[in-house]
Amino acid sequence: MTLHARCVVTSSGPSRRHPAEGRWMIRCKLSKNIRCFSNMRTLPSSASSSDSAISERWSVSSACLTITRWRAIWTANSAICRLASARCAKRDQACAHADGVASMDMFVVPTISFRLLYGFLILQHSRRQLLWLGVTAHPSAQWIAGQLTEAYSWEQAPRYIVRDRDCVYGDAFIRRLRAMGIRDRPIAPRSPWQNGYAERLIGSIRRDCLDHVVVLGDRHLRHLLKSYQKYYNEARTHLSLHKDAPIPRAVQTVGRTLAMPVLGGLHHQYFRA
Repeated sequence: MTLHARCVVTSSGPSRRHPAEGRWMIRCKLSKNIRCFSNMRTLPSSASSSDSAISERWSVSSACLTITRWRAIWTANSAICRLASARCAKRDQACAHADGVASMDMFVVPTISFRLLYGFLILQHSRRQLLWLGVTAHPSAQWIAGQLTEAYSWEQAPRYIVRDRDCVYGDAFIRRLRAMGIRDRPIAPRSPWQNGYAERLIGSIRRDCLDHVVVLGDRHLRHLLKSYQKYYNEARTHLSLHKDAPIPRAVQTVGRTLAMPVLGGLHHQYFRA
């Protein structure tokens, strides 16, 4: 058991190489060990029978250990390569259809009077653009359908929309999706990672804004979210966009660097003037 554990640990080296290169190295190592095994079995005539038996037993065990080790490495290498190729295929498929995919989700915000407000967001996957933010104290299917209509009143509707299986998405919402020509794609039950873009955005809203502010009421929360939406789309950089904002901006190289406070100085947007 200890031998197999060590084999799995040492498999991290060849797994980073190309699959063909890893298989070629394994063949070379096996051939080398087999040659060493054959050479070690031939002893001089002056050697005693006990020495010959010990040497043969040791060479056989060494060759078996080496073959077992490299066979485990080759198996792990093949599994890792298959997993990496499957992930690359899924990523390429998601990138190819990102222009026609959007996601939505809801999050809860407590106020200073311990009243619960509900935020609603729509995220466009192509440029990670925060398209819509809404606030209500009593979410319903009719209200979400109205928010969806307002969000895409002047924008092109996506082909697919990803959402969770919250019971608030009722029949009125489903009918509105069908009327707008949007295909509904609910995620699996209790699988928030399947709507990862929206969940990640909710975490950014909490860490960048809501965790530092005491919300007073509906109007205050709506003002905060609108300010954050502007900051997120125009100033906040994304590594997936090569450190660009969801709304592209030109690179400024001439002028003095100035800082404009956002959200009362919680963040700053830098520009040249």
